[in-house]
Amino acid sequence: MQVLLTTPATPEDRMREITEASDGFVYLVSVNGVTGARANVNTRVECLIQEVKQVIDKPVAVGFGISTPEHVKQ
Repeated sequence: MQVLLTTPATPEDRMREITEASDGFVYLVSVNGVTGARANVNTRVECLIQEVKQVIDKPVAVGFGISTPEHVKQ
């Protein structure tokens, strides 16, 4: 299985290529920069998910900076 990543900085045309080439689901990196716990989830995550969902019908897994149950609820 091949799962590719897309980020907040990925242009739409590249996002389309990434999502088409991914098997099963797409991994959405929620922030640019280093990984690790954060106090808050990137405020753009919901918009980013919607952008990916406009391009594909595969599930989207969100990561990088998601570290608490409250983050998951957001």
